[in-house]
Amino acid sequence: MKRNNRRNGHTPMTPVKRQGLVRKLVTFESEADIEAVALAQLGLTNKVIEEATGLSNHQINYRLFKAKSAEGYDIGHTYRSEWRNGTGEAVRSVMSSLVPVLKKDVKATLPKLFKHPTPETVNLEL
Repeated sequence: MKRNNRRNGHTPMTPVKRQGLVRKLVTFESEADIEAVALAQLGLTNKVIEEATGLSNHQINYRLFKAKSAEGYDIGHTYRSEWRNGTGEAVRSVMSSLVPVLKKDVKATLPKLFKHPTPETVNLEL
């Protein structure tokens, strides 16, 4: 049966019901739906989200689209761009708690990787 077959009563504007398919309403009440959006807000890829939640790539994209629409974001906005640009509440919250820890770690490890010249390490032969 063709989708636009006028003899069967279907016009281009009349949707054709597919047999056996049931559309699931996404209400963000399941743990996987919530986790998919949360992981995207942390800048993670669909592959990582797929492994963590068990959702397919298309399911993840659909949930992210619905979440952005519900929050009132414009078309073209992505949660991952918020992460890259450092905008958004989730990013600021993570950054404010994580930056001091990272600074402490860098300060403790990075100077040890560089040897500064000392009288013992410099050959004083002229």
